[in-house]
Amino acid sequence: MGKRWCYSGTMDDAREQIEELSHALLEAMNPLRILLAGPYAFEADEAQDFASEVLEADVFILVIAREETPPEGFARAQKLQKEFGKEFPLQMLVGNPEQIVSRRETNTKWLEMVLEEGEVLYEAADYEDWMISTDEEEG
Repeated sequence: MGKRWCYSGTMDDAREQIEELSHALLEAMNPLRILLAGPYAFEADEAQDFASEVLEADVFILVIAREETPPEGFARAQKLQKEFGKEFPLQMLVGNPEQIVSRRETNTKWLEMVLEEGEVLYEAADYEDWMISTDEEEG
């Protein structure tokens, strides 16, 4: 039996909440990138594949933080996850580039799916610079 999504509001209500969370994360952390995954970002089949890889959640957010993000920024993100998690089942992974690359190297299928196919909610102007430096380190 597949996962069952738990949010009882409308799609528009959920998208509004997701946008609010995205803006709050942007203010709290000034991240490089914020990505959305789950049924609000993927087609039905992809959402089901993703759901089989992660804990049950309606919304999955990946935040790629800047290296210089202070601990207070990560603490604020954790508070936001709890606050918005009251509205709908929410899972959030927050990490700096080094942490995300390390996690990606463990062959985590769901993380690869989010990085490659997740909906971009926010992307900093210097995100491409980070991608180029990350590719150079791997190669």
